[in-house]
Amino acid sequence: MEIIKEIASWEYTDKAYIGITINDPDGKPLDDEQLAEIDTGFSGDIILPFKMFNKYNLNRWETPLPIFGSTVEKREIPFIVASTKISIPKANLTFDVRISTFEEDRDECGHEECEEFLVGIKLLKKLRILLDSEKERVRLIN
Repeated sequence: MEIIKEIASWEYTDKAYIGITINDPDGKPLDDEQLAEIDTGFSGDIILPFKMFNKYNLNRWETPLPIFGSTVEKREIPFIVASTKISIPKANLTFDVRISTFEEDRDECGHEECEEFLVGIKLLKKLRILLDSEKERVRLIN
């Protein structure tokens, strides 16, 4: 029988979050840890609001080829994508990721995701996450 060991955890109620630090490609943190919402509807690594993407000057590591995504309403949108690193400080983990954003504001896209820091399926597949509803915790496990 496998023994499950918690590596890190975060509180949640209506939405589940994990603590992420955006780093440059060498692994140097660009800011303090922030909570990123778990979004199983996004197939990539990370989506950042456009303002946050610009705050970190992630365009320095932008990929030259256009990448397109689609909204829940099946509307195609062009993503701006940067290749860099993120870390999960509580777990002492670092990953190479592609961070996506797009230049539409909340009014134009019509849903809150435009303003949120989201963790998608591609990054989640590298982690073992347990949603502990009894204790209202998101647990990163071994």
